[in-house]
Amino acid sequence: MQSFRSRIGKVLNTHAENIFFTNSATIGLNQVIRGYINEQENCCLAIDNRSHNSVARPWQFLAGKKCQCIIASIYDHEDRFIESNLLQMLAELPNSPNLLCLTHVSNVNGSVYPVERIIDLVKLCSPSTAILVDASQSAGAVTLSTLSKADFVVFSAHKHLHSLHGAAVLIAKKRLKPIIFGGTGANSMAGETLRENDLFAEVGTLNFPAIMALTDSLEHAESEIVYHRKIEQTLVAEFIKGITQIEGLKIIGRNADAERVGIVALKPQFGSSEMHWEPYLKSQKILIRGGLHCSPFHHQQLGLSQSGTLRFSFGWSSTPEHVEKSISALKEFNSVAGKIFK
Repeated sequence: MQSFRSRIGKVLNTHAENIFFTNSATIGLNQVIRGYINEQENCCLAIDNRSHNSVARPWQFLAGKKCQCIIASIYDHEDRFIESNLLQMLAELPNSPNLLCLTHVSNVNGSVYPVERIIDLVKLCSPSTAILVDASQSAGAVTLSTLSKADFVVFSAHKHLHSLHGAAVLIAKKRLKPIIFGGTGANSMAGETLRENDLFAEVGTLNFPAIMALTDSLEHAESEIVYHRKIEQTLVAEFIKGITQIEGLKIIGRNADAERVGIVALKPQFGSSEMHWEPYLKSQKILIRGGLHCSPFHHQQLGLSQSGTLRFSFGWSSTPEHVEKSISALKEFNSVAGKIFK
């Protein structure tokens, strides 16, 4: 495990002792949110309005535990960062947030957010606030080297890293109170996993094969990030160009030349993205996801909390033929949907 920590630390420009492994990003995010906030008196937890349920639901849990929990509405409906909203929030709060949770990339529409700039602003205006970055959607798609100023970073293996399920990385530069107790393979005679050098987050049996695969995948992805990004951007541009010619399909999110990854979200005018469009596309051997995508505040702001979206995800292994086939299938079903679901 120590060799994996050292390799990941080298890639991400952080010390190996700050790196812990968990079985999922959800566990890692809970470990940070509940482990850091639980040690604070009169605590304040802020999350951005793009948070995944892995962040939003621990936030909701703590809201019922006498913790001041607020949503930082720092992005508008077009995914623009509103700096004045962040500064106003920090200025108006009686106490600085103990922890601010930021989303690196939207899992709804693929927008890449200016997290590094936000961290600089928070550290300037509220230096006591710790920063957690959820990089689950960005690891493997954009470089994580820009997140070095964050206090905590969490990401999983199985998304853009194209690796095995059952492993995630937690980078923790500040002390956390354990939320799960058990054997860690260290300090076995101690009654609690609370020592500074204890592997507090690594309780129970870790998924060694998945951690090994994650390490290899991260090294490969970071070394090829520019090349992979170029492939994805080209495919996204071609896909969006084709979609704009289909009346009845609306693109949710930024333009092709904006900061984004290979996720493209659509809103059909006719029919349900989950009940009608997704089954048809799967019958054409096109794997997409329809409906809601575990990001309630984002869907709410877009007015899509009931219908959700039709989400395509292009990666570096996708091809122009995949794009062409997807556009063709969408055109075909759209012509039928307009007649059936009016």
